[in-house]
Amino acid sequence: LSRLNKLILETTNKLDDYDIVGAARDIEYFVTEDLSRWYVRRIRDVMKSVESSSNNQAGKEKIETQNVLNFVLLEIAKLLASFTPFMSEKIYEELGGEKESIHLENLTEGGRIDKKLLEDMEKIRHIVSLALEARAHANIKVRQPLQSLTLNTVYSSISANLLQLIKDEVNLKEILFDSTFSQDDQMNLDVNLTPELKEEGLLRDLIREIQVGRKEAGLTPQDKASAKILVPRETKSVAEKFKEQIKKETNLKELSMEESEKLSISFS
Repeated sequence: LSRLNKLILETTNKLDDYDIVGAARDIEYFVTEDLSRWYVRRIRDVMKSVESSSNNQAGKEKIETQNVLNFVLLEIAKLLASFTPFMSEKIYEELGGEKESIHLENLTEGGRIDKKLLEDMEKIRHIVSLALEARAHANIKVRQPLQSLTLNTVYSSISANLLQLIKDEVNLKEILFDSTFSQDDQMNLDVNLTPELKEEGLLRDLIREIQVGRKEAGLTPQDKASAKILVPRETKSVAEKFKEQIKKETNLKELSMEESEKLSISFS
């Protein structure tokens, strides 16, 4: 919401100065980078977690997240109305706009902008980008957990909640700080894979493959199913060890497995 309020302020100022192109580019960047590639990806687990209900914490979080996303999309539609009148009208109607037309709405003046939060989030996204680049350079996929990321102590003032975003995005066990880093050293990613980490990586890969298989089989997330998997020896030992966890995370009532050179999944 702080980022949206900043966008509204900047866009309004640019339109007042007849900087039409600059305003349009600001809106485009917000929608593609801030909203789609960051915020929407970050809220996927919340949106998929449970049915909306105010009776539990997870349900409350989902309802709140839905309300925030709906509000942001409505405000973006208002900003877009001068640029794309028909598309913004369609978005407005789909979101249940209260007036007969979006073009009868007033532009929102925006609200409070938490500058420190925006600065910290920018740092978080920068670190995530560097860490994912280091992962790619080491040829380690994101589903494979890593033990730690060490940061320069200049980042130690960032709240634990925001640091958790780094752990989630980069798939880390812990974040450490090192006061001996030089000014140019921002982070160091530990890419050493212990047997335990490799085991967890195989587990996450298998769970993902089962989820993909469920979707391809036409099963909904709520459908209970039985599955038979053919897996390589190394993966089979991990599957047997974490069988109950796999069943829980993939909503299976039964899970059987056999050793095979190639992974294969069938449902009944």
